[in-house]
Amino acid sequence: MKKNFFLVGVLAFLILFPAAVWAGGVEEEPVKVGRPFEGVEVNVGLLARSLSDALKPYLADFEAETGIKVNIEQHAYDSLRDKMMLEFAAGSGYFDIIYLSPGYLGELVENDYIQPLNEYMETLDFRREDFLPAALEISRYGTGEEIWGFPYLSDTTILLYREDLFEDTGERAEFKKRFGYDLPIPTLEKPLTTDQFLDLAKFFTRDTTGDGKIDMYGF
Repeated sequence: MKKNFFLVGVLAFLILFPAAVWAGGVEEEPVKVGRPFEGVEVNVGLLARSLSDALKPYLADFEAETGIKVNIEQHAYDSLRDKMMLEFAAGSGYFDIIYLSPGYLGELVENDYIQPLNEYMETLDFRREDFLPAALEISRYGTGEEIWGFPYLSDTTILLYREDLFEDTGERAEFKKRFGYDLPIPTLEKPLTTDQFLDLAKFFTRDTTGDGKIDMYGF
């Protein structure tokens, strides 16, 4: 396989192998009933985690149906990124499919290490309504319309805060004295700005015992 794909997850893993084989330049052969891609091997780079382990029980059935042998290589987060970038930079074609955070998407697109998946989305009757819009959005890069990976796992973020501190009149008075505005309390309707978040982190980071060592952190 000569072309590499950046994919975020299992969904892409399941439906893109036939497309990946075609894109890799495999010579045309008569279709083999039940195993149309007999003899093809696909190398998949995955994070070493239980979500990746969950794929393994399906590999035998996948090979029996398609003829494609799937080789899974698992690494820790940073190790997978280093291995991926090394192979891409060398042009080795080592990985055909990668499961990784979209945080590296810009670096991969800018260096022309990966290819967009739009054409496969059309061929495979991709249904956008099956995905959260925000998950698809982070699969794009910049202002382009290309989709560079199928979202597999959508994380969210939860902000917790101590009511006893945020609602304390003394704390509120001291915060306003120090920063010049009322101590903000985050809500869904009025979330914190970045500046407010940083001010709160600084304000609540302190030494509470008087021994000169910080023992409470604002974030």
